[in-house]
Amino acid sequence: MNNSDAYEWYPYIHYLSRPKDDKSAPSNKEIASVRRGLTAATETYAYPYVLPRLAPGSPRSTEQALLRGAALVAEFKDKIPAYHPGEKQEGRRRRTFGQWAGLVARNRGELLDPDAPGMIGSRLAYLHTQSLDEAAMTIRRILLIASASESRVPAIDYIDLVRTLFFWGRGLTESSRQHRLRTIRDFYRPVVQVESNDESTTDTPSSPESL
Repeated sequence: MNNSDAYEWYPYIHYLSRPKDDKSAPSNKEIASVRRGLTAATETYAYPYVLPRLAPGSPRSTEQALLRGAALVAEFKDKIPAYHPGEKQEGRRRRTFGQWAGLVARNRGELLDPDAPGMIGSRLAYLHTQSLDEAAMTIRRILLIASASESRVPAIDYIDLVRTLFFWGRGLTESSRQHRLRTIRDFYRPVVQVESNDESTTDTPSSPESL
């Protein structure tokens, strides 16, 4: 999926991630339908809401990635706040899913020890080897862990969360493998503080990859 395709669905994910107390938030019916896009058995309920957001001629793999990603956003938008890149950051740098997972692990007291990676690190370790549906379920388990944590949950960049899943539709090419591995690399990388309009701690890698 190229950048021009991406902007077809960016606005919808922003809209979908609005909390329920926002007057312009999606209806309960829409949220319930989009959540059913998480599996192939029930994804047809999400078609009327999600598929129109794709560029004409998008392949089936792209449809599946957006359906799975949108389902995760719909399920967790009221449990994990949305992160918005700071307006004063050049290029409006995003928070990657791997960075967010690292923040959650640190908040939970997990030491990111490769010999004892903790609940989140152990799930991310094999994410790049999984199928799209397996990866979506693994990410869902991590989101469940984060939303159930007693510590404050860092805001998540839902755009990057969805975009991460698009690399599971490109086959096992070297490019897609490297993009899949980005999540675990960002999880372990050291971070530096940057300014943000988000209330939670905002971190980016000291040597960020282009997305």
